[in-house]
Amino acid sequence: MKDKSGTSYFVPVQLTFGGRKRFSLNVYAHPTHMTDPTSPNPAPSVPVAKTQHAHALQDQRLANKIGHAERVIQTVLGKPDLILALAPIGYNELELNRGLALFTAAQTTFSARQQALAVATSTKATRDLTLAVAKEEFTSFRETVQANYVKADRTNLGASGVVPVDMEKFRTNARSAYAAALKYPYLGVLATNGFTLERIDTAIKALDELAATDSACESAHAEAKTATETRDAAGKALAQWMAKFRKLSRNALKKRPDLHALIPE
Repeated sequence: MKDKSGTSYFVPVQLTFGGRKRFSLNVYAHPTHMTDPTSPNPAPSVPVAKTQHAHALQDQRLANKIGHAERVIQTVLGKPDLILALAPIGYNELELNRGLALFTAAQTTFSARQQALAVATSTKATRDLTLAVAKEEFTSFRETVQANYVKADRTNLGASGVVPVDMEKFRTNARSAYAAALKYPYLGVLATNGFTLERIDTAIKALDELAATDSACESAHAEAKTATETRDAAGKALAQWMAKFRKLSRNALKKRPDLHALIPE
C-alpha cells in the first residue's frame, strides 16, 4: 500500500531461525511514524526508515542466536560420545534438555512478541486513520461555522482558536461543538449548509469510534511492551546457559578436539 508520494505503508519483514524461515509479517510503516511501538521515538535527526531497519536487524540477530542455540543443543543430544564426555561437568541429558527448554521458551516468546508488535502496529494504524477522518470532518464543520457565524457564535460552536493536538482534548472539544450545533438556533443554518442532524450524529459516532480505537491502541502497546520484556528475559536466560556451556565444554574437550569439532560454532 502506498501514499501519494509512492511511499510504502507496509514493510515486509521475514525472520529466520537457523536459516529456516519461521516468521513473516508486514510492518506498518507510516512515513512519519515508522517506530517500534515498544520503543521510545527516535531523535528527529535519525531517519525513521533507518530506525525501522535497525529494529529488524536486531530482531534477526536475536533470531539467529536462538536458532544457533537449538542446533548446538540438538547436536550434542544426538552424539552419545559428546554426552559421555560432557556429563562429568554437568552436561548430561537432563541438563541438555533443560537448555532445550530454554530454547523453546526463547523461540516462543520471540514469536509472541513479533505477533504482539504486529497487533500494536496495526491498531495504531487504525487509530491514526480514525483520528484523521474525525479531524477532517471537524475541520469541515469549523469552516462551515466560520463562514456563517460571527465570533461569539464561533466560540460557542468550537470554531475559534486552533484544534487541540492532544487527542483527549480534541475529542472533548469536538463533542462539545457538535452538541452545541444540535441546539437552537444553530441546527437550521448548519443543516442548510450541509451539516444536517444525521451528519452531526455520524460525526459524534466517529468520536466514539476514535475513543475505542485509541483504547485498543493503548492496550496493544502495553501488551507489546510486556511481550518484549518477556522475550528479552527468555533470550537472556538462553544466552547465559549457552555462554556457560561454551566455556565449560571448550575446557572439558581440550584433549578431544575431534569431539569439540562436532559442536557447531
